[in-house]
Amino acid sequence: MDVCKNEWELRWKDFGSTKVKFSEPVFHGPENSEMGWVLMVTISFGGEKFLFAPDVQGPMSSRPSEIILCERPQLLLIGGPPLYLVPSRVTENQMEISLANLRRIVRQIPHVILDHHILRDEEWQQKTVEVFYETYSSGSTLQTAAEYLGEKNRFLEANRKKLFQEDPPSKEFETWMKLSEEKKKFKKPPI
Repeated sequence: MDVCKNEWELRWKDFGSTKVKFSEPVFHGPENSEMGWVLMVTISFGGEKFLFAPDVQGPMSSRPSEIILCERPQLLLIGGPPLYLVPSRVTENQMEISLANLRRIVRQIPHVILDHHILRDEEWQQKTVEVFYETYSSGSTLQTAAEYLGEKNRFLEANRKKLFQEDPPSKEFETWMKLSEEKKKFKKPPI
């Protein structure tokens, strides 16, 4: 089956001159992930395409890569690889797959914005040197969302421990953070 000619082609919804297309559910991370599924969305207007690929983690699975490459957006906002989770929750092999898929993407997509997981690692740029090399070699652009907006990067999540030391949260918030994920769903954080 040609991955570019399937049911994905039938998921357009027109809003005047703007078209919106949702992907089939793709894995949130690696193949057969227990974290569930995510949807990607393409927005097309006037010959331009923007694709939002949240939480695909690189992408770590091949199907989101195929869809992105078939769509060929001019601008892609993608959830990058969770570098900080190696080796606790992500294997070296999964990370290699994720980075290889990201290198394929930056070779073919003119402008890529990396978001989410990848920015939680203070050394993300050093760990993705090959991705930046592919970007430079292909003439593409690779940025964070802040850089795209002309803002300075503020890696709050990557610097959480340091920031908590400099400006500790309240005792009430620390207590809330220690609750189980199930209990947090039903109790608002004290902010």
